[in-house]
Amino acid sequence: MSISFQSKDGGILDQQLKVQEVCIRFADTHLYTASASIVTVNLGEVATCACIQWIDNSAPSAVLAIAAASRVVTSTSVAITLGAPFAADDCLIIRFVVTE
Repeated sequence: MSISFQSKDGGILDQQLKVQEVCIRFADTHLYTASASIVTVNLGEVATCACIQWIDNSAPSAVLAIAAASRVVTSTSVAITLGAPFAADDCLIIRFVVTE
């Protein structure tokens, strides 16, 4: 059984390798800075942010997609404006494309 899938189509494989995913937990304080409801994550080399999800532990079953208008992407980081402060047991799942 294979551990991961890699497409045989070159274009799809290139895209698979470009997109990275990181899960930032509230406890991972060395990976982000927070000020009120704005969380900034230094990702290194960022071309675009494809998708951000916020798992809000204070609301039952709350997995919220963060709209493009609620994030500021620079070449090295993403600042995300949440609907409430980032709190214990919350996490952010960030899918981004690395700079080529």
